Amino acid sequence: MTDIQKATCLGQLNESENAITEVVEDVSDQLFITKSAPDVWSIAEVMEHIIKVEKTVIITLQQLAKSPTNIPLEQPKSAAEVMELSASRELKSKAPENFLPEGIFTSKEAALIAFKACRQATNDFVNSNALDLDEITFPHPRIGVLNGNNWLTFVSGHSHKHIAQIKELKLVGNQSL
Repeated sequence: MTDIQKATCLGQLNESENAITEVVEDVSDQLFITKSAPDVWSIAEVMEHIIKVEKTVIITLQQLAKSPTNIPLEQPKSAAEVMELSASRELKSKAPENFLPEGIFTSKEAALIAFKACRQATNDFVNSNALDLDEITFPHPRIGVLNGNNWLTFVSGHSHKHIAQIKELKLVGNQSL
């Protein structure tokens, strides 16, 4: 990663972390764990999903960095395109089984602690790696093949997608409480 890529990525990560913290700040623990319908995730489950995806992205980047078979993309997506696609609530898809929440959080405080620890690990990865992330590629089921820099942008965009979802859940939840 270049210094500019690193600074941009860290700025995006910091901004999305602050946005997640802010959007759940005024949520009661009851609303945090309440599902508005059986097939709708609670805010706690949304947070769990965000963490699962982020951890998997970083672990995958670390594992693929050890592989000599990575091939850079000829036409990588721009950061703006990845951010737009990953943050969009219009392109809905069912999360793969391994990213479905299991209901591990019973309080907002526990979820925020876990999220901040996960985000710190992501920041540490960005700060400490000397990898050429343009050469590390793997596919996203909806967006297509992304390189490592794209994936780090995706982490922030994915957070924003779910911030919008949390805002929707807050509206519905506050109306029913």
